[in-house]
Amino acid sequence: MLVGDGNSVKTITIVLLCVLLLVEGVIFYRIARDNFDSGLAREVAPRAARAKGETVPMARRIDRPLPRPSALPAGGSQATPAESPGLWFSNDDYPAEARRHGEEGRVVIALDIGVDGRVRACRVTGSSGSASLDATTCALASRRGRYNPARSATGTPIASTVVLPGVRWRLEE
Repeated sequence: MLVGDGNSVKTITIVLLCVLLLVEGVIFYRIARDNFDSGLAREVAPRAARAKGETVPMARRIDRPLPRPSALPAGGSQATPAESPGLWFSNDDYPAEARRHGEEGRVVIALDIGVDGRVRACRVTGSSGSASLDATTCALASRRGRYNPARSATGTPIASTVVLPGVRWRLEE
């Protein structure tokens, strides 16, 4: 039995309640994460397979964190697209293989921008679940993407990284 005044009993009770809340939070986080992952797989499942009631493979999950934009000194500016990135992609660019298999999805990419505003490298950081959609997204962004380069506090163009949060590929009905 614990010996002490009422304040020590209250303190122990509060600590135990905090530990219980922490454990509940961890359990809730894991359940929410698992539900999100299975929902992602259903979202990018090919439309044709869903229509036929077929089982489709789950989307490949990318566990790499999104790259952070380059840290800029005070007074600097980030790279900005010279035109809307939406103009870089059209249904005419839809990969034939993906069209044949009824593949759709959303691709998140990170672009390394050079001091001249051109795309120097592209990385898929969020896959659509379709290799051809992922590859086409990077190829088009690399070829068509033009940026006003990031600038240092003195106005000198500097290399940087930007993230395109989602290029959505959807088959026309």
